[in-house]
Amino acid sequence: MIFRMFAVCAAIALAGCGGGGGNGNGGNPEPATPGKTIDTPAFATYQTDHNGRNRIRRDNSTPQDQAILAKFEDADPTGPAGYRNLLDLTDTIYDDVMTIEVIAKVASDGGMAPAERILRLTVDQTPFTAARAGAPVSADGKYYLRGANFVWASLDGAPLLTGANSDGLVNMELDFGKETASLRLETGVGTGSDVRTEMTATDLPFNIRTGAYGGDVTLTVWDPTGTDILSAAGSLRGAVGGTPEFAGGRHQMTTGGLYTISGKDPVTGRQVDANGVFFGADPNAGE
Repeated sequence: MIFRMFAVCAAIALAGCGGGGGNGNGGNPEPATPGKTIDTPAFATYQTDHNGRNRIRRDNSTPQDQAILAKFEDADPTGPAGYRNLLDLTDTIYDDVMTIEVIAKVASDGGMAPAERILRLTVDQTPFTAARAGAPVSADGKYYLRGANFVWASLDGAPLLTGANSDGLVNMELDFGKETASLRLETGVGTGSDVRTEMTATDLPFNIRTGAYGGDVTLTVWDPTGTDILSAAGSLRGAVGGTPEFAGGRHQMTTGGLYTISGKDPVTGRQVDANGVFFGADPNAGE
């Protein structure tokens, strides 16, 4: 993976993130239960018309940004000056099953220029087939995924800090029996990453029919300029795609999701704002 701003991580700009659509699950087999309700009003969620994928979108744009966003959805692969799509999953194990887009205003048109403002984040995930060997998987045990995590955070309204970790989806557990998703996200300070962050989300509701999961979360941020360790609440929404079927020694599920944080640290009263994206697959994928 290559983050366009950072040589060590991952550029993820996918031309297919435009378009809209309605709700649905693409006619996939349904387990006996209709699945849990996933309530995450901070995100727009729907199925796209152009490729039938399950979309999660967080839109931070203003009316003045709409002309900029439109230029990322036309046929011209060159984005407008001063803006960039920060991530690109092309030529990775996710290429055929997921698209991710993070549109940002950047300090300059140089490849390593930092993000100044995040306009919009989008994950388009292939539909979930909620069956294995033709049978529902509602009580079919636990599955694990690992992958990457990126976050753009501001403390007290200061310029954005970027957290990037190609192994930052440290672990994710899907429990089909409990219908829950639990995950651990991390970034650290190092090449291409300005800030240490951590999030542990346990037993988020997981809809085993649609593959959607999410709920309330808390992000912890270490102030890189001082000693404060800050936390604030927000929301996370993710989607599982593919199938629990095993092939080549691994299941065929992938996941992608977004999170947004905004609030005051309860101890210091300092403001924390952040937007992040994560994605992952079977730990053995790509081996």
